[in-house]
Parts: sequence; structure tokens; C-alpha cells
Amino acid sequence: MPITKCPEKSQPLWKEWDQKAQKNGPRHQVYAVNGDRYMGEWKDNMRHGEWGELGGGRGMLRLKNGNRYEGYWQRGMKNGPGRFFHLDHGQLFEGFWVDSVAKCGTMIDFGRDEAPEPTQFPIPQVKILDPDGVLEEALAMFKKTEEEGGD
Repeated sequence: MPITKCPEKSQPLWKEWDQKAQKNGPRHQVYAVNGDRYMGEWKDNMRHGEWGELGGGRGMLRLKNGNRYEGYWQRGMKNGPGRFFHLDHGQLFEGFWVDSVAKCGTMIDFGRDEAPEPTQFPIPQVKILDPDGVLEEALAMFKKTEEEGGD
């Protein structure tokens, strides 16, 4: 009786390559066609979650113009606390994001004199009585909203 070998059922190579290209879990750096670069964790091919190398569980996005975001991601969008460095204008925004929109935080001049395209005027001094209290109240409101409708 001759021995026959059953051929293995395999999927086309392009499907295997496509599977390997899907981004899930931590990645060191991923580059976009426009030159942007992201370091962090992925879920279902979208930026998501935490990245330990930056400390405190964050991801980092570097834009082609030098600006960068360091903070938390969910569903491929900036969500939670983070910092956006506007290096082209010499400013830093530190605050809280919901679906890639900055909701509350502080903006300060940060290396404005060395920036390639500095803003025309420096950021004025805050003159409300309790700026920290106002910021904490707004932040608490957005955190509560995120927890109620969170992932």
C-alpha cells in the first residue's frame, strides 16, 4: 500500500502577510507615510492604551514638523491626560483629552524664543483668583464623564 501525504491546507501568502502587518499589542515605533511616528500600544490596528518605556503607561506621537504628543490613547485617539509640545511655536499644552480634542489644561510658553515660528505675543499671565481650582473642577468633570462612558 503506497503512503500518500495529504497536502496541508494553507492560506494564500498575502493573507499571512496581512495578518502579520496588523498592529496589536506593544510596538516600538510605527512610521506613517507623512513622516509621523508613534511609539506605544495598539489594539485592532489603532493606537490604544499604554506604553511602559515612556513611564506611567503612555504612548508618544511625533509629527513630521517636530511637534509631539505624549499621553494616553484609546480607540486610536488621544484620551486622558497628556502633553502636546507645539515645538514649532514654542508652546506646551498639558491637559486632558477626549477623542483627540483637548478639553481642559494649561498652555505655557516653552522655548518660544528658539522656536522656528514663534507666536506673535507671549501667553498672558492668568489673572483669575483660583486657576488651579477651576482646572481641577473641569478635569474632575471630564474624568467622571470618561468613567461613565469608558471602554
